Amino acid sequence: MNMSTQLLYNDFPTFLRKYFPYKVQKISLNAGFTCPNRDGTKGWGGCTYCNNQTFNPDYCRTEKSIAIQLEEGKCFFAHKYPEMKYLAYFQAYTNTYAELEGLKRKYEEALAVDGVVGLVIGTRPDCMPESLLRYLEDLNKHTFLMVEYGIESTCDETLKRINRGHTYADTVEAVCQTAACGILTGGHIILGLPGETHDTMVAHAEILSDLPLATLKIHQLQLIRGTRMAHEYDVTPAGFHLFNEVEEYIDLVILTNGNVCRAPGFSEIRSGYRVAVQGCTYDVLDAVSVSASEALLTLPKAYGFVRPLKYDEDEQEENADV
Repeated sequence: MNMSTQLLYNDFPTFLRKYFPYKVQKISLNAGFTCPNRDGTKGWGGCTYCNNQTFNPDYCRTEKSIAIQLEEGKCFFAHKYPEMKYLAYFQAYTNTYAELEGLKRKYEEALAVDGVVGLVIGTRPDCMPESLLRYLEDLNKHTFLMVEYGIESTCDETLKRINRGHTYADTVEAVCQTAACGILTGGHIILGLPGETHDTMVAHAEILSDLPLATLKIHQLQLIRGTRMAHEYDVTPAGFHLFNEVEEYIDLVILTNGNVCRAPGFSEIRSGYRVAVQGCTYDVLDAVSVSASEALLTLPKAYGFVRPLKYDEDEQEENADV
């Protein structure tokens, strides 16, 4: 990156450069887990929006070992950056929902693969038992580790409606306990869940700002054909706030990010800066010249960043590809 190009937003590649001197890519894994709201422990059928096959890469198949999935994932990415290192991303379903010894075997199998330099573990806030947290606290002393919690909403009414099987209080407890162990702690949230208004979604940001989150991934709701939520939409579409125009979603994400992010060290955003959101770029107009506090409202989340108009195209590609 050009030294004169200073990010006003801590995107994920920049975040990772604090921990690694080389390029790092997450490789998704399907380690054969389930969820407590799928197997009858807390409910049946899982989250009403969920169909994991819609985002799993083709190599993520439970009949393949973790090591094989990682090797195939490495082959997929290695053509671009042969010297790249990798984070094993336990992504599908609830990746802490099993007996401790079985979890250890899966995590350590991943870490034994050549080129794997850390773990990212996706899970639910009600699936972090004390014994596992103690193990992860020790593991964190020896390798890069991040735990990502599916928060989805800060509203208990919404969580019940989508059959999550946990409350926002569970999120607060899990995130705080994990971060207190020195483990990097991330969260996922979905914008557009049924029953939530524009104001509800913006309010999520203020609430989440009280948590010790190192990263936050914002998703827009996707209605997947065949899911219970898709059927719910077919029956009662008025209960959903869908983003029919990309500009509406961008505006909401920018406003949400303004409430959740901080930009110390920058006094203003001026003409000559460009905002980028998920591969689309938007120039800041001449009329825009705002204070640091107001500038927070112009910083997009969802892989967004703000920087001067002239920047390295490879850096743009890297930021858009996280």
